[in-house]
Amino acid sequence: MFFDGCKKMTALLLLSAFLPVFGDSQLRITSEKPIPVRRELLGVNQLGYGDGYGLVVPRTHKVVPELVQLLKESGFASQRYPGGCGATHTFNWKVAAGLEGRKPVLGLMEFLNLCEATSMMPILSISGFRGSPEEAAELVEFLNSPADDAHPWAKRRAELGHPAPYKVRYFEYGNECYHGNFYVKPKQWITPEKYGMDYLAFQKAMKAVDPEIKLGVVLNEPGEFNQRAWDLPVLKVIGKRFDFLTPHQYTPVRTYDPAGYHGVFLEQRNHFRQTIESCRAYAADAGVKELKLANTEFNSDVKSHRNLTSALLNAEWLRMFCYTPEFFTAHYWQFVNEGWGMVGGRKAPYVKRPNYLAMQLFSRYLLDELLTPEITGDHLQNRYAEARKLSKAELEKNILPAQAWKCFTVTNAKITELPDGVLEVEFMDDKTPDNFFHAEKSIPRISPNCGYRITGEVKAEGMVLSRGAALELCDARGWETTRSAAGTPGTLSADWKTVSADYIPRFDAENLTVKARRQGTGKGKMFFRNVKVTRFVPELRATDATVSRSADGKRLAAVVINRSFAPETMLLQIPGFQAVKAEKLTGPGPQADNESRPDTVKVVSAAFENTPEGCRITLPPLSLTGIALERK
Repeated sequence: MFFDGCKKMTALLLLSAFLPVFGDSQLRITSEKPIPVRRELLGVNQLGYGDGYGLVVPRTHKVVPELVQLLKESGFASQRYPGGCGATHTFNWKVAAGLEGRKPVLGLMEFLNLCEATSMMPILSISGFRGSPEEAAELVEFLNSPADDAHPWAKRRAELGHPAPYKVRYFEYGNECYHGNFYVKPKQWITPEKYGMDYLAFQKAMKAVDPEIKLGVVLNEPGEFNQRAWDLPVLKVIGKRFDFLTPHQYTPVRTYDPAGYHGVFLEQRNHFRQTIESCRAYAADAGVKELKLANTEFNSDVKSHRNLTSALLNAEWLRMFCYTPEFFTAHYWQFVNEGWGMVGGRKAPYVKRPNYLAMQLFSRYLLDELLTPEITGDHLQNRYAEARKLSKAELEKNILPAQAWKCFTVTNAKITELPDGVLEVEFMDDKTPDNFFHAEKSIPRISPNCGYRITGEVKAEGMVLSRGAALELCDARGWETTRSAAGTPGTLSADWKTVSADYIPRFDAENLTVKARRQGTGKGKMFFRNVKVTRFVPELRATDATVSRSADGKRLAAVVINRSFAPETMLLQIPGFQAVKAEKLTGPGPQADNESRPDTVKVVSAAFENTPEGCRITLPPLSLTGIALERK
């Protein structure tokens, strides 16, 4: 049975709470405008701690052959080094290369040689807490310059056994510098302003050696506090001079509560949306026409990183990266052991954990050009089933209680609720806090069984340095506690403009807060009126897909996720094509892993039927399925 290995009570809860709408779902292609596939989105972190958690044999300094083979078979196209806070904050490339001090077992050249052996693009993180621009410039010379008398560091590379330049193009300045140097002692902190100035100095020095290199800027997670405390001050210093931005993405919820299981996928989607909106806003403010993003760390962060749920959430990350053209690379955290590793063990046979199998399957069914799929007919009834019972009138009713705005004391700002119900916020200079809320209202005792829509009318006067006035709806426990909020776009309109945003609360939310806020900085006034909060029924499909085709147009491939706790039947309606092969990643339940039995979660052949209407295939519960199609 499907739920073998799970507790009987849990199985009953899941079956009763998450039954899907029966009948085939349909997949069609809605756009012939393809997005080029960036293979480097399939990337992984390698850790420069000791032996790389078992990647390298200490005695020989060589990568374990079986792990080299697993990397080759994975379909990965990019690797990041040295990865993480502990290794990056203390990173000294001369030590890592064996030129001074005690060399780590997984050194710089071992990593780069591994990239060459597996045909993967490297990206290197350099420390934001030690070293100098001159030292970073020497690193670029060591890696990328010809080994001649004019380049003594490149001659050292040749002496170490690699005469040809490595031609490393991508570097990242620091890793999550916003929380200090993590557990490294002595504890150090860096201000965002200093980080921005240091970035420019390192960038200038490195590009003087090789103008082709690109240096990434570290961003915090999305959210008002993080933007105000780190992102905005950093980018105020750097302006448009950054090469690319490097946000990290971890699924913000940790739960296996049946009532909240599918809500995790919605939270993940919302977190991703906030990140993209923030990055695009930064680029627009700076006048950057072509934004480039590198997600140098992503993972599920849901209790265990070794089970089927984690694999499905990470397949979701890959799908969203694929359909966001700004991302040119993304790196799963991380390859072997260390709790998060997608491969486990210190010797062969190594355990292929569900995350490894999911990324390998994704790679196998990812061709040259992405096509946009349209999926209909398979909305989950999960925890929003009760919301579906509400009438139209109930859904459209304003649930924001009548109340005065709670106004906050803000330096050099005047906040007033006018007699006609209009909230006025005036900023007297350019020094008031950036991107902050200035007044709020409360919604007590909500049900997390609904989605919530905030609407209102907003206008602004003289806010030329700002992205404008906005409304926000969030969990009353605050961003720092929940990482859960949704905001309207900022407006600079001098006329009243209606704004709106949809918000999906966490499964454990009880109270919501409405906030009036400014996006950006500078003098001026903003006004708010007729703020309402209504409910809606969130729609989470049981299935989503990544669809791609070959450059010659003769082959198509689809990778389909089924989030449902029950089987889903899908009809792929793609005229002129028929299925020729299908494989599925599946297991006996959401927490299934391969730790004690290596084949508990596995990839096996999947049955399908080519009919006059299209290819019909049954997707197992909680599964990832790859389908290959060819022209008839």
